[in-house]
Amino acid sequence: MKRTVATIFSVAILGAAMFLAQAYKTRGDQNGVISVTGLGEVDFESDQVIWTGRFEASSVDLGEAFAKIKGQRAKVETYLLNKGVKKDQIQFEQVSTYERDKSVYNDQGKYIGSEFSEFELSQRVVVNSTDLDLVASVSREISELLNDGVQITSDNPDTIIRS
Repeated sequence: MKRTVATIFSVAILGAAMFLAQAYKTRGDQNGVISVTGLGEVDFESDQVIWTGRFEASSVDLGEAFAKIKGQRAKVETYLLNKGVKKDQIQFEQVSTYERDKSVYNDQGKYIGSEFSEFELSQRVVVNSTDLDLVASVSREISELLNDGVQITSDNPDTIIRS
């Protein structure tokens, strides 16, 4: 009797171990999906590239700050057109306005509040094109506008692949 119980117990443990091993082995498998491990390389060219930049201007007078940002927009647009970007590929987003404050302290150095410092305006420019080389070149050289007084920052171009 002891042998029969031991044999049944051994077979049960062996069956459970085999079941758990199979479950562990197939834990990530999905029905109808082929999973491949390895390295593959495919050369492809993107269909579209999007680049964004941001420029800004500031002043204590809102009208003056807006005139500055408007002037910078004209310089950015002229620069992009001169580099070969088509007008319909350039999009300017709305102007964002921020009020900058500065901290105010009393004679003992204790913080007593804040007061208005200046208006800061910023605007994003987006170039959406299929000419990847042109947009990559423009995004690298856009800092040339700093020489014209345009405070501009540039993001890396993003490519889009359409299937």
